[in-house]
Parts: sequence; C-alpha cells; structure tokens
Amino acid sequence: MINFETVIWIDNFDPITRKISYTSQRILNQRVDYKKDFPEIIETYTPTKGDRLWFYPGCDIPRFKVKQFCQKYDVAVVKYTEKSNIRFISRE
Repeated sequence: MINFETVIWIDNFDPITRKISYTSQRILNQRVDYKKDFPEIIETYTPTKGDRLWFYPGCDIPRFKVKQFCQKYDVAVVKYTEKSNIRFISRE
C-alpha cells in the first residue's frame, strides 16, 4: 500500500540569499492499492539497452548495486521522472 499525503513544490530558489519559496499540496489522504491505482506496475523488469530509470522516494536500493546494474545492462538513472521510461516504486 502507498500513502501519499503532501507534496511540496519548490517554486523558486535564490542561490544568493539561499531563500526557497514553495507551496504544499495535499494530493491523497487515503491508503491506496498500488496495483489497482498504478495499473502499469509489473512485478518483473527485463532491462533493455538505453532504458532511463527513476526511483520514487522511499524506494531504498543500495546505490552501488544500481551503478553495477546500469553498467551491466547499459541503462542510466535519470534525475527527473519526465525523462524516464522505467520507474521503480517500493511497496511501502
């Protein structure tokens, strides 16, 4: 089950004053079944050369294993979800 409650959107960051402006948004206040609410989720993944991976917050995978995986299968981890074609989510 996944429980999304609040998202914090960073609107602006001033590197000189180091001030951050942000807004928070409540997106879901109930527990959901990840298979039902994310129907594209599959239990197994076969890497394909050129895949761009992204990990949802809370998906706890040791980084040295991810680096080895990326080198072995010629895939990459991206910083932004919009640039990914494969996304990993944890059951928690």
